[in-house]
Amino acid sequence: MLEYQESEVDLLLEREELADGRIQEMLSEHILPEPYGAYFRKEASGILHPSYEAALPENYETSYLNPAYAVSLFGGEMGRLLSFLSYELLNMAAFQAENSYYRAKAGIGGPS
Repeated sequence: MLEYQESEVDLLLEREELADGRIQEMLSEHILPEPYGAYFRKEASGILHPSYEAALPENYETSYLNPAYAVSLFGGEMGRLLSFLSYELLNMAAFQAENSYYRAKAGIGGPS
């Protein structure tokens, strides 16, 4: 496991807090045309509150994870890219859980 000096931890926690704040702002923004705005609000919500609901069989047909569905909303190239991005963001849930475990083990706090 990586070891950080206290000043590095403080800097990382500050950057995390700023990023969380910006993601929180995205949830209420309506600056992108639809369906892009809905996509980014949904994905921002998933970053703050990770869930595998979209990957469940009963939800997959109308999930951004489904390339066919994303292509139907955004067109060929953009739909494939946004579907891939959704997949990558979903994988962040596992990383966040692992990160939380190691932070707790190391006694490193963070924004609530």
